[in-house]
Amino acid sequence: MSDIVKYTILYGILMGVIFTVVFVLFGKPLGAIFLQDSVLIEQTAYFLKILCLSALMLGVINMITSYFQALGKAIKSLTITMLRNVALFIP
Repeated sequence: MSDIVKYTILYGILMGVIFTVVFVLFGKPLGAIFLQDSVLIEQTAYFLKILCLSALMLGVINMITSYFQALGKAIKSLTITMLRNVALFIP
């Protein structure tokens, strides 16, 4: 069980790094796929950079939340989810 948790956290962090690199390097081209206005494309690229600040921790947080849910500890899982929304998404 502990090996699965370690590997899942490792892969979550790895995926966070990959998405962060992609969104930081290719934010404008990705925004241009869906938008035509250059101002909106610039804002989209900036927003993706800000959003990626939390990408590294999301895999870890989701793993811990799922772990507590599997153990039947709903209050701990809910607490972590609420802290995630306050600590990572609001700032």
